[in-house]
Amino acid sequence: MMTKFKVGERVKFINNGGYILHDNQQAGKIIAKNPSDMYEVRVDNYRMTLSFNADELISETPTLKYTTEKRKANVGERILITNAEFTFGDYDNGDVLTVVDSFGKDAVLVDGEDFPQITHEEYEVIIADKPSKNARITQLESKVAALESALALVQKRRKPAVSLTQTPTVHNVTVNIDSAKSAVDIGKLITEGLAKGMGAKPKPTPNEQRKAVIERAKAFVADGCDRWFRVEFHVNSDKRTVVALLRTKSSNNVFTRAIAKCAPDDVFNADIGKAIALGRALGLDVSEFENAVKPTEVVVGHKVIRKVDSYRGVLTVISDDGGCNYPKNETKLSTTQTIASRILDDTGAQY
Repeated sequence: MMTKFKVGERVKFINNGGYILHDNQQAGKIIAKNPSDMYEVRVDNYRMTLSFNADELISETPTLKYTTEKRKANVGERILITNAEFTFGDYDNGDVLTVVDSFGKDAVLVDGEDFPQITHEEYEVIIADKPSKNARITQLESKVAALESALALVQKRRKPAVSLTQTPTVHNVTVNIDSAKSAVDIGKLITEGLAKGMGAKPKPTPNEQRKAVIERAKAFVADGCDRWFRVEFHVNSDKRTVVALLRTKSSNNVFTRAIAKCAPDDVFNADIGKAIALGRALGLDVSEFENAVKPTEVVVGHKVIRKVDSYRGVLTVISDDGGCNYPKNETKLSTTQTIASRILDDTGAQY
């Protein structure tokens, strides 16, 4: 079956199609299909167009395919250049770009140096990424080959099964297998013995997990702000909200915004809120921050509310070293450890 090519598609030449071409003239872009079913190609670094049969061409399209639709792109969406015309050397067919603003009725501005302007006729909107069929087959073949190699290595190194009459020792830890009824039971017991002998690492506490998420949120925001736009955050700890405004550096116009609002039963943290708001504005997955574990142990810097006494105001936890400044609604750490308190805000927590 003869391959069909699209106008605007980049192609390479097989045996140069009978033409005499230099090394820097081995590819080009299809600009038309003539009545003789030959493709007119604008050759790279050549002043004229040349005609080729389909069997003299191969596609230069990358293996990664995209599911697209032909419509006007919205801010934040990615577009695939399919019919590059007014490029001025800034882009070409096959390029994937992100829309940052509209430009009148006929074009959009995309990320990049000087924010290139692209007309609606030059692109299609990407709605999903999908590897080509050949790429998926290659990936599966590689995985199968790797699994076969791993299986062969395991079979080569496999030792004789442990006898039920033996009492093996793993890392100086005796494994009791008297009650084991199968090889699976024995394997489980040996694994447990290994964990004991080597000293299994304890699971992080909720406070330690919370600290790690906060650090990742700070890094996420720092990385997200180092781009072609400027981010402006508005934090309202009373309403437990964070708003992210994304402005273009060239015009300072807000081109998108998003909000993160803390649930009533959750613990507010400004850094986590910034990561959620920024990620939502950029259309990124922020489930890690949305589902962050809540702290369970009160520490210095927490804002808490007591559950048992008559005072219902929000208190900031301080260390036991100094006296409390009650006009500033402070409470000592030891007090929160004896009186049940609910953590409301850990933005300033010293984990």
